[in-house]
Amino acid sequence: MTAMITVTGNVGRIDVRDMPDGNKVVNFGVASNQKRKDKETTTWVNCVAFNQLAGMLEQHLRQGAKVLVIGDMKNRSWEKDGVTNYRTECTVNQFEFLSPKSEESSKFENEDFKDDEMPF
Repeated sequence: MTAMITVTGNVGRIDVRDMPDGNKVVNFGVASNQKRKDKETTTWVNCVAFNQLAGMLEQHLRQGAKVLVIGDMKNRSWEKDGVTNYRTECTVNQFEFLSPKSEESSKFENEDFKDDEMPF
């Protein structure tokens, strides 16, 4: 069973990669701001999209864009230089551009995503 996560915020760094099988993967960060009393904190959520959704994001996603992301929260680990690294990330299932300047928004869903397609 996986945990669902919903994140709204602004896009930070974006990293696009081509996989050996020809599919795409897009990793991006979303800054979610929270205001409590007189303090504002920012939580960065690591997001990853695959295949067709990744191709769309490669073309349209820009730093600073306000977005809504819904996906599965997953933990992964990898070893580099003898050190095990851990990361929690959102595997994107639904994505929507939110635009404060316009009433229009664009919604995208990753209907073709399957767990066994994850490259790690």
